Amino acid sequence: MNLDEAIESLKVKDYKQALELFKDAAAGGNPDACDFIVQMYIMALEPSITSDDYLQYSIKGYEYRSKDGCFNLGSIYRNGMLGDPDLNKAYEFFLEGATEYQDPRCQYFLAEMLRNGEVGKINVDEAVKYYGMAAGRGYYPAQFMLAKIFENVVDNFQTTLEFYENAVKNGHVDAMLRLAYIHEKGIRIPKNFDKAVEYYKSAAEHGSAEAKLKLARIGIEPQNYGGASSFSRSDACKMLKELSEESKVNNLIKRDALYFLGQLYEQGIEKDSPDFNAAFECFSKSSNLGSLPSMYKYGCYLFNGQGCVADKVEAFAILHIVRFISSSNVDPSVKSKELISPDQLVELTERRLVDYEDQLTEAQRSEAFKIADERLGRIFNVS
Repeated sequence: MNLDEAIESLKVKDYKQALELFKDAAAGGNPDACDFIVQMYIMALEPSITSDDYLQYSIKGYEYRSKDGCFNLGSIYRNGMLGDPDLNKAYEFFLEGATEYQDPRCQYFLAEMLRNGEVGKINVDEAVKYYGMAAGRGYYPAQFMLAKIFENVVDNFQTTLEFYENAVKNGHVDAMLRLAYIHEKGIRIPKNFDKAVEYYKSAAEHGSAEAKLKLARIGIEPQNYGGASSFSRSDACKMLKELSEESKVNNLIKRDALYFLGQLYEQGIEKDSPDFNAAFECFSKSSNLGSLPSMYKYGCYLFNGQGCVADKVEAFAILHIVRFISSSNVDPSVKSKELISPDQLVELTERRLVDYEDQLTEAQRSEAFKIADERLGRIFNVS
């Protein structure tokens, strides 16, 4: 049966009609029709397609030797889409697809299983072989993985860069971020901030929140990035607001975006009109997301009543908490090391505590220490 009518129904989003036509074609032994039905299920285009249909047409596609047959069944068994994972069966289907059909997706996921030791021992050499086969067929996730592997174990760094570049050409965001970082830090090549900004911009255009945060930071602190131009401070402010308000952005990105936004308001967007109320609000929100640098700022604002009503006891307690956590052995991500080093934060906080101590009565200091101890006890699960 000719699939043109079914495909046309799919294009105009008449999914019920498309499904009926694909099922008719599949009943007549058409392998491509089976693959289309499986894709419609994965993309949730038609609610009447059940998980049983998904399995049935995946199996039929494999029996009809469809181009997606091995990949579909390998994915089903590896990911446990219809029950518990069966890694041995997944390996068999991916291996068949990788060797008999030269399917780059099967080659890639076979390499992943080998690299992770999902069936038997870890075998990096075999993984590299299959990554290479997939990369040679233009499968960009494989190009990215080869670049990551070669970056660490191969002397010819130019090969690594070429693999990353190939992945970038295919829209691989992680490859864009990695190349940006390599050029920014000068990893085995001279630093090139303009090149780094170029890759960060590409990643941002592909929706990377991490890249947007970096570009905003470069806009705020161009002197720390070789004077590379990206955005004005106003542009940075707009981008940071979007990051801090976007529900899909993870809390670590949102936390740091609020910190930098607070700094912008503190300095003045155009460096001539500070807005301490807005800065305090940003540092407060960032503190609630776990940023120690923001907690430090929040404590200082609160002690001096800058942009808020002063509360010296609460502020003193907060600064003690910041000092203790900064100097302790906790998850490095909590310390926001990219923003300010823990040692520097300890030094700044100790200086503030010394400056503020004489402004509190003995009773206020005692209350602040009690508050700090109680909160630290909860944080570190100490009763």
